[in-house]
Amino acid sequence: MREPAAGMRQRQDVPRIGRPQPFRSAANATNPSSPVRPHQASRIRPARTGPASARQWEAMSISRRLVIQRAATVWPLGQVRYSQATIRDPGWRTDCSGYVSMCLDLPQPGPNTVDLVVDGYIHPISRDELLAGDLVGRCGPGTSGDVGHVVLFDRWAQGHDLYWAYEFHGGPGLGPGHSLIPYPYHGLDGYQPYRYQHIVDDP
Repeated sequence: MREPAAGMRQRQDVPRIGRPQPFRSAANATNPSSPVRPHQASRIRPARTGPASARQWEAMSISRRLVIQRAATVWPLGQVRYSQATIRDPGWRTDCSGYVSMCLDLPQPGPNTVDLVVDGYIHPISRDELLAGDLVGRCGPGTSGDVGHVVLFDRWAQGHDLYWAYEFHGGPGLGPGHSLIPYPYHGLDGYQPYRYQHIVDDP
């Protein structure tokens, strides 16, 4: 089992060495240090082969606010074609686990639903612990391909029965989307809440 690097440091608004520099447009010119890359710079290229290596990745903490910001802005909502075999700038796979990996800034092109758990990126939490930036999914061993799915929790909408989430799923339409979901996930079995091990609460 591969483990993420033990060291962790607080995410800074400075691109990591070796990562592409963010595209700057008039929309973010007032905040040139913003780590969010707008969709105007997006390009599509074939997916790389082989899983992302957790051993070669330096763990960084990321705030809940930034996770939600990335979910809403890095890829234009409702304008991207779902694919388990395509990578979109700034470097993640355009499927459910690739999308949440982009939101959490995990290794590119993104661990799948199996590796999110097996490699220790996320751990189960309780329903009452869910906060913005956490996940709800069918993840872990036996969930590869179309068996598994994962969404990014945004907020509760009605008690703890309905919640808003960012999600990228297959089908005829374009994604990602922001929608209301019955807890845990449209009445399907095997879904539970998870938390990224290095997410931090906002001040």
